[in-house]
Amino acid sequence: PVGSLFARGGQIGGVNLVNHFAETGNAGEMAASIGNFNELKLHGFYNATLGEHNAMRVALYHHQRDGYIETSDGNDLNSVDTQAGRISFMQMINDARIDIQANIEQNSPSATSFQSFAYAPAQAFDQADISNADRLFINRDIADVFVRLAQPFSDSLDAEASVLYRDVQSNETFDPDGFSL
Repeated sequence: PVGSLFARGGQIGGVNLVNHFAETGNAGEMAASIGNFNELKLHGFYNATLGEHNAMRVALYHHQRDGYIETSDGNDLNSVDTQAGRISFMQMINDARIDIQANIEQNSPSATSFQSFAYAPAQAFDQADISNADRLFINRDIADVFVRLAQPFSDSLDAEASVLYRDVQSNETFDPDGFSL
């Protein structure tokens, strides 16, 4: 049977990510957190008005954490290493609004751990018996540009057009059964 998409009884969940666009007004925020496995998370933004009808917003994000699955050769798996940035511009022309947003993201965590209860180790967080884990890696770079034009015609009618260009470069080496390394 086929489940309903994003509805009651659906077999998968839906995630709605909302990007913040530049707005008039000056505001900013920064946040930092630390955690186990040398985790460090930093993120912040600054929004600035540029004249009467223009605004700019800059957002930065950094998240790193050591992996929590140690390998037999002293490396670790399942780490986090992400850096991202976004800049957006907004311009109002009469009632029309133009938004231009550019994003860049770089991910280079250690490889993903594959555990099997049929083979050693029998516990999910035990040491992985991998001798060449330094040859396992994930490198992913994402860049995109988004342009949106919104034109209101009345209180109950408006039109919006948008276009997105995205470039994804990804290279990953993984070994789910541990035999090819």
